[in-house]
Amino acid sequence: MLFSKFVFAFTLINLIAYAFAAISYGPIRKFTICKNENCESFCEVKKYKIKPGESIKTNECTEIFCLLNFSTMELSCGQEIVDGCLMQPDFTKKYPECCGQICTNKRN
Repeated sequence: MLFSKFVFAFTLINLIAYAFAAISYGPIRKFTICKNENCESFCEVKKYKIKPGESIKTNECTEIFCLLNFSTMELSCGQEIVDGCLMQPDFTKKYPECCGQICTNKRN
């Protein structure tokens, strides 16, 4: 019973986080590196190399996915205004915990 409540809460928090996310899709970014006769293919986005089906959370408050067809998907924070504050990411945290953490441009 306790485990099912945890799973429900975790799922709900993630759904809320992704509901406020900005999502962008990138073109196919397939790169292959071969050492001797062993070759490995991956997506290369910015400075990151990501295997298909995997993702990484960056220090830029984003999560980048390498899809199975080697195209990419990037999640980042959407714009959010709370109590007159334009909320900005806290780049000391990973995505999605970094979203909407710092108040800027307080409006009265």
